Amino acid sequence: MAAEKVVIYNLPPSHTSAPPLPAVSKSFASWEVGELSVKPSVGEGLPPYVERAHDLELRQCLRKIRNGSSSVVVIEGNSCAGKTRAAYEGAGTELHDWALLYPHSTDGLRQAAAEGLVRPRTIIWLDDAHSTVLADRDGEKAAALLLTLKDAVSHLAIVVTIWPGHYEMLTGAAPASQGQDRLARRRTLLQASHHVTVPDIFTDRELDDFQRRVTDPQWVQAVDSARGTQELTQTLAAAVELMHRYRRSDHPGKALVTAAADLRRLGVREPIPARTLTAAAPGYLTSHARMKLVGDWAATALAWAREPCHGVCPALPPVLHPDGIGPDPERCDLNDYLEQHIAEERAFTAPPSPFWQAALTADLGGLSYAKLGTAAFSSARFKIARDLYIKALERHHTPAFSDLCVLYSETGMIHTRRGIDELLALCEPIEDGGESAFHLGTDIGYVATGQVDAEYRERSVELATALLERAAEAGHALARTALVMMYEDLGQLDEAAAVARVADAPEAQQEHPAALLHQAAEGDADALHELKRLAHIVGPRWHALVATAFDVPSRLCAWPSKLSKQGERDLARQLLDAGVAAKSAAALSMLLNFLDRPEDRQEAAALKRSAAETDSHFLFQLFMELWPERRREALALLSRARRQRRHGAVWTVVRHLHKIPSARHTAEGIAHILAMRDRQPWAQYELALWMYERLETPEEGLPPLESIPDEVFALMEAAAVHHQGARRLWGQFLSRMGREHEAREALFAAIDSGDYTIVTHGELGEHLFPDQPTKAEQLKMYGLTPEGEPHDVW
Repeated sequence: MAAEKVVIYNLPPSHTSAPPLPAVSKSFASWEVGELSVKPSVGEGLPPYVERAHDLELRQCLRKIRNGSSSVVVIEGNSCAGKTRAAYEGAGTELHDWALLYPHSTDGLRQAAAEGLVRPRTIIWLDDAHSTVLADRDGEKAAALLLTLKDAVSHLAIVVTIWPGHYEMLTGAAPASQGQDRLARRRTLLQASHHVTVPDIFTDRELDDFQRRVTDPQWVQAVDSARGTQELTQTLAAAVELMHRYRRSDHPGKALVTAAADLRRLGVREPIPARTLTAAAPGYLTSHARMKLVGDWAATALAWAREPCHGVCPALPPVLHPDGIGPDPERCDLNDYLEQHIAEERAFTAPPSPFWQAALTADLGGLSYAKLGTAAFSSARFKIARDLYIKALERHHTPAFSDLCVLYSETGMIHTRRGIDELLALCEPIEDGGESAFHLGTDIGYVATGQVDAEYRERSVELATALLERAAEAGHALARTALVMMYEDLGQLDEAAAVARVADAPEAQQEHPAALLHQAAEGDADALHELKRLAHIVGPRWHALVATAFDVPSRLCAWPSKLSKQGERDLARQLLDAGVAAKSAAALSMLLNFLDRPEDRQEAAALKRSAAETDSHFLFQLFMELWPERRREALALLSRARRQRRHGAVWTVVRHLHKIPSARHTAEGIAHILAMRDRQPWAQYELALWMYERLETPEEGLPPLESIPDEVFALMEAAAVHHQGARRLWGQFLSRMGREHEAREALFAAIDSGDYTIVTHGELGEHLFPDQPTKAEQLKMYGLTPEGEPHDVW
């Protein structure tokens, strides 16, 4: 048996912890492999490294950075797939004589930049960035700083490792509405990166190669064990055996691990208090298992969860003590392999009641409380959600107030005197640039303009006005606009005009960062001269201008044509190309409009085809241009996207095709492939809906059960495993079939997986209280208890 390997993780601190250890920059060769978060292995030392296809791709990326400009390299893969080891080996080959900075957190990154530690020929090491530097709201600040450093420092390699689900979320399409993209800078950072994917499995040849190079008995045993699954790195890290131990065990320590996994999947990224896990654990145990708990069972359970598997990795690894010395006995981490796999298994399961009670009494930061509040809200535990949001506010996490407003709006609590008085009292001491006052003021504005009714309707205009004026005075850019719109809806045009005059006053205007560009486009000679000077230098101010040139209202998007009319087409093209290089979808759209001359059409077509390979919007646009005249070419485009596993992008096209009568048969054929062959739950669900909607419906409303094809039931039942809407509809089908107990289970499963609207829209109330309308209405506002039962008035 190898000696136990102790790894202490330096997680982001909780609100009670001391600041994290300072970021350190030193030569790559000076770093120990364990310091860079390469996972320990069974056996003695570091196992031999077997190069795979992604290693060649990664090293080519790093070589380009060494020989060219600064860039980001994103290494995507599941837990224990070998991402960090691949980064270590690649950097050791291509950038071995560079410095390496490991900041651990956004604060560490800021500190390193302020102290001048980010110099040319530096690697910024961002391991598991989805749970550290790029996590949650601080992630936008970190991404903005990294973009600035990338542009300002030459020969800078920003190396990011990340899980696939998080990479997909952070690089997906931005929301259509302006001002709501809370991932904008992270999206820009990752979309502009070199992207390398590390597969989970080794080929037989790669396993043979590893086996030929090892003599350590534990490594030999590991490769033999991995022959079935081909998961060599996971086996070497003892992660596979750790997962087997978790699944097979009936030890009470398993309950602590499951509780930790629920905390992580619901948004808690900070070190986990051990007392919270022991308080939550009884909810994960059967009554028979609880009967067996004797003595200091909590200490025994913690010891089991903290025991390293094969001397390598425990389920609950230690974290650094707040004073920076040794492990913290009161807090722990969760093994990331367990986190990823248990989270997938429990994705549609609500935590038990003791979990929520433990969360309320836990010693956590404000962001963690807000995340847990949103999880409780999603599963219709409205009272728990309210209490958790207030906990977040007590920890000075002010965005939780907007979350609480959404909760009260969705449940109707905001329309009661008691609800609005509580929100007003909570809003009063908050200082957040007017954001909380703006949110509450606009919500009350809907009452004032008669869009919704409320118990305090007579004073709604007064309340909304006071809140929006307070928000405007605090600097909120949209507060006066919202006040003008409210007055106009009320027919109070004089009041609207008076507020508009204040909003339009020069001292109230905030100059857009790209103002210089728009002044130049309007013919300002001095602005044009300065713009051309920035374009020649291509320094930080130029990059800042490019970063904001495309984030403007549509009326300000005419600057490329205006610059062209002044004879500055090359300058406009330089700006557009810079925006496209930064992966701005708006810049690409504007460039395609710019290339409207006959001599540019070939270039525009090539650009659109290239964009369609990665961007859903351009895939849809190109498909519709080809359909139906070039049908075969259009379908080949979709087929290629499907092979790339871009199922969401394909489905966007298919859904639109289904609305065209002549294309409906084609759409359903593609949907069948996605539903039956690719087993995509949303395709199964919508295909079932299409088939159901085709049935003849009698005057009383629903088609008879006997007329519904078996395929509809089969598709809906299959989709219900992973799709909220399918669970909901499956519950309705079961109810019509008289299978009331199963119908109730399906509805509650949909709620537990995050569809609270089943409660707020009254569907659950109608099912549980068909003859008690008062109780049904009460359920819509007060939701469910932690146990999942209808809640009393609170």
